[in-house]
Amino acid sequence: MRKRPARNKTSLPKIRSGWFLIVILIIFCLFGWALWELLPQSWDTRSRLTVATKDSQQTIYIAIFDPQTHSLIKIIIPGNTLIDTANGLGKWQLSSIVKLGQNEGLGLTLLAQSITKGLKLPIDAVAEERALALSDPNIFNILKSAFSDYETNLTLKDKINLGLFSLRAKNTDRTTLNLEDTGMLKKSTLPGGDEGYVPTGNIPPALAAHFSDPMFENSFRITVIDSSGEGLSNQISQILESLGGKVFSVQNKEMSDTDCLIVGEKKPVVQRIAGIFSCAIDFKKTESSFDIEIYLGTQFAKRF
Repeated sequence: MRKRPARNKTSLPKIRSGWFLIVILIIFCLFGWALWELLPQSWDTRSRLTVATKDSQQTIYIAIFDPQTHSLIKIIIPGNTLIDTANGLGKWQLSSIVKLGQNEGLGLTLLAQSITKGLKLPIDAVAEERALALSDPNIFNILKSAFSDYETNLTLKDKINLGLFSLRAKNTDRTTLNLEDTGMLKKSTLPGGDEGYVPTGNIPPALAAHFSDPMFENSFRITVIDSSGEGLSNQISQILESLGGKVFSVQNKEMSDTDCLIVGEKKPVVQRIAGIFSCAIDFKKTESSFDIEIYLGTQFAKRF
């Protein structure tokens, strides 16, 4: 009589062990995904983002990450460009504004706000020099920049997303512009006798196109209700035009001891405007015929 083959007693434990590892891997992936989703972020990865930085040579950079065109634009601004600084601090060269911000307790925020005000170029975020590597095609430089600790209003998730965007950008999608070559700056003798640059007051269409956000192309009707007492609506309108928006109406009202408020239902648009001007948000349908209402008060005028 033939003997029945011996059953492999180790096969069942191996199968169970294999399934156990798969379950653990799935749980680990789900936990990682949940943790990633819970991380705070300011950039939605769909709209255009502008990031300002300054290097050790006192040169200012604006990096524009554009998910719509998959392009990455780097704009170089001479540090000896004299502009009107935010917070009513007068005229300063760009290279001195970071130090000025530290002295005034405003940090890098003053640089972003001053570029927005003085050059009428909307800035979403600002960071120290190490953030320049986020627009670098080198993965090691990106990783070092993403996980380094430095002053910025970008979150860890933002930095990782910007790094991933940069890795996907082809060389043909990368452009570097010198602002002095665009016609937006002109040479001038600055106070103190040094040679430098001052804004011409005009943003060339080719340059404005890099800042214009496609989500503003849906003809959003914007109104500015100016209770600042400083007549800021014209400057705000210029900055919004750089974004691709258009102000259809300006209402000058009695001064109000308030900051600024953006009202509207179009969440991405409202968030983008509020982020640039550091305004409060009220997501609701406006009580007027306009899609977006921008309220400016005297507190806003003090820091603009």
